[in-house]
Amino acid sequence: MKFAYYPGCSARSTCAELNEATHRVAAKLGLALTQLSTATCTGARELCAIDPVGFFTLNLRILALAEREGLPLMTICNTCTLNLLDAHAAFVEDADLAGR
Repeated sequence: MKFAYYPGCSARSTCAELNEATHRVAAKLGLALTQLSTATCTGARELCAIDPVGFFTLNLRILALAEREGLPLMTICNTCTLNLLDAHAAFVEDADLAGR
């Protein structure tokens, strides 16, 4: 099975062991991880309060990168997961936001 892999900022810096462990477990399970190398930070939760459109744009871009690869998205950061889920839900439910 193949996934578009988005480790998030922490797994690439302060929690690098999480990224390493994910790759090791994926290899043992026969999972292929295609890292989204041009994906940016999801903006943490703070950006949503300051710039909602910017927050949703960052997160929807990550979802679009995975979609362009034709792969389901895997992330290992709880905050990133929450941000991506919130952005997707807002995009689906808010036509005005989606248009912007």
